[in-house]
Parts: sequence; structure tokens; C-alpha cells
Amino acid sequence: MARNRCLDELRRRYLRTEIPFSALEWKYREEELSPIEAITDPEPLPEEVAERIELHCLLQQAIFSLPPTFRSIVRLHCFRQLSFSEIGRMLNMPEPTVKTYFYRSLLRLRTALASSVHFVAIS
Repeated sequence: MARNRCLDELRRRYLRTEIPFSALEWKYREEELSPIEAITDPEPLPEEVAERIELHCLLQQAIFSLPPTFRSIVRLHCFRQLSFSEIGRMLNMPEPTVKTYFYRSLLRLRTALASSVHFVAIS
């Protein structure tokens, strides 16, 4: 019982110790970062957001350029996360054919994205 009482008291003391925000700022040397500047921002930088949007658009264009059957298989497998056997049943195709079409579409997507990314990097 005494042990639990001590633990409760320690928890209460720990919860009461608050550091005011103004206490984080202090005099520091010019080459050092202040504690506030050292806190990392979990949000992506605007450049990273722009790159993601651009890559997303390139991927959508590459997927749209696939033949309709390949496009359906890629969307069902990647975005809806269906298995190859489920896709085969949906599209009335044998499972090995679905796998073959999927991997062929990956090669086409890889080629399309590589040329797009290379073009974007140059311009």
C-alpha cells in the first residue's frame, strides 16, 4: 500500500512539472540553434508537397495510358488491394493471365514514369 501511495505521489509531481514556453528561449551562441529552432516540423515542406502532387499526376497519366485491361488490373490490385484470383474472377480471366498483365503493366508504367521524370528533371 505504501509503495502504491509513493507511486501515486511521484505521478502527481511528474504531471505538475510544466515548463513555460518562454523558458525555452535563452541566450545562446550564434552558431547554436535555440531549442525552439531545433524542434522539427512533422509536416512536409512545400517543395515536397509539390513534388508529391507532380509525381501523383505523372502516375495517373501513366496509368491512363495503359490499355483498358491492364489499367483495370492495376487499379484493382494496387488501389483496391484485391488478389489476383479475385481480379481474375471479376474480369473472367485466368489468374496467371491476370498476373502476366499486371507485371507487363508495371514494366510499361516504369518506362513511362522514367521518361516523364527524366523530362521533368531536365526542364
